[in-house]
Amino acid sequence: MIKCTAVPQALKLRIEILIHRFILRHRRGKEFCMAGIINMAPGGFSTLSGGTRTTVKTTRPWQVRMTLPANQSDCPLCSREQIDEYIPEPGWWKTFENSNTPWPYHRLLIPAYCWPIDKLWSLGGKETLETMLRLAIDDVVRTRGHLFPIWIYTHIGYGAGQNLPHLHWHICEPPTKPKNLDCEGLLTPLWSSDAFSVHLGGTRAGQAFIFPKVSYIPQSDLSKFATESWKLVEMFNNKFNQPDYCLFIALHSETEWWARYTPILNNWGGSEFAALDLGTPFVLPWPHEATRDFLLAP
Repeated sequence: MIKCTAVPQALKLRIEILIHRFILRHRRGKEFCMAGIINMAPGGFSTLSGGTRTTVKTTRPWQVRMTLPANQSDCPLCSREQIDEYIPEPGWWKTFENSNTPWPYHRLLIPAYCWPIDKLWSLGGKETLETMLRLAIDDVVRTRGHLFPIWIYTHIGYGAGQNLPHLHWHICEPPTKPKNLDCEGLLTPLWSSDAFSVHLGGTRAGQAFIFPKVSYIPQSDLSKFATESWKLVEMFNNKFNQPDYCLFIALHSETEWWARYTPILNNWGGSEFAALDLGTPFVLPWPHEATRDFLLAP
């Protein structure tokens, strides 16, 4: 089971940048110092935040609104035939192998037709999300013979990587063995329910993780898992005015599984691209604690 317990602030592997202070010069020649904060993040990465950048911003003038096709016949997924004749729920869902992929195992699960934008951004609601999870898991077992390990994820919005406006869930076998997600003491708690805990953290502003509190087979309680995931998606939709996002579900074993929600709240620049290659911090537009306070504010 993944550990993500909170620890005292002083023990959060938080390092003040005392040796890398930013010295800003005032117009009149006066000097003052401002220190950002480095936090360790899951995956062995680190982030830099704070300083003079602490305000949450909800405007994204660069986010392009998704455009639906004028006719269903113009959508390649609406008009796609069921090539393996397996329709989990006739008239509502289709599933098929993705023939254009480098993945060792890659299938798509899609609703039969394009959805309106608001329904797309909410993933159809928690009941529909639960149905998707059940159908995806059943499809993996049916076509592969076993479930673990598997990734189930979707991109919502052009900025998150959605190329077609038709909702499509990717069902992929990891190309290599995934390493364990070590996040103990690295995340900011957001809320907790009887079965799951939700935390903010990682290399993007607003990124969040959903972890089960106890180890059990994922199929045993898809309803609660779907409820927590949908609650998180809708919270960001309401507070951040429907950001583009990716919902990623990792099912690595019966005792290691979780979900990650990644909204696209800011664009990456030179420092973030450098972090990928050089091991330097990813720069956040505001701290994860600011996101938490903004989300939980009335």
